[in-house]
Amino acid sequence: MNESTQKELVRLLELDYEQTTKDIASIISSSFTIRGWGIALSSALIGLTFQAQQWGIAVLAVVVTLLIAFVDGYHSWLYAKVLQHANQIETVMRYYYAFLARGDVDDQARMDFLGKILAHRFGRFTEIRKGFTLSNLREARPRRVIVTLYATLLVCATVSGVLAYSSKKNPAPSFGCTQVPGATDVYVCKPK
Repeated sequence: MNESTQKELVRLLELDYEQTTKDIASIISSSFTIRGWGIALSSALIGLTFQAQQWGIAVLAVVVTLLIAFVDGYHSWLYAKVLQHANQIETVMRYYYAFLARGDVDDQARMDFLGKILAHRFGRFTEIRKGFTLSNLREARPRRVIVTLYATLLVCATVSGVLAYSSKKNPAPSFGCTQVPGATDVYVCKPK
């Protein structure tokens, strides 16, 4: 490989890295937006469940939470894949910098760099398989945050639904009160 081809490959690698970091920032921004909307919407539905005492709203909260968790999981999986590509670029660049630092005195550094850059697959999405499936959610990052967040929302939605359902089965007793004739602020209350 001649020097101009090598410089062109390094330039392409730097452009690939620049675009990859922009993609990572965009995916992170989208994930934060999705999580924010997910928390707000699920929390609102859970609060409405308590206010209206309708367990059906809690079911809707569970469904909405699962849908938003799936979309967030997809973005988190995509983030993990693009981050993996950025790490691969950084590995190639590390070999390039080692080659530059050692110069002509270390032929092995040159061979290591050339091997890495020739093996590199350019493009952020070349490693991503076609079609996202539920099994890909295992690769989502940060997994603990996602699992904790959406598991908590699902538990809260389920508990609110159970409480709303059980309060409908055993309603609080209601009383009818009438004022005692001839007395002020005196009432007689009887269960209805």
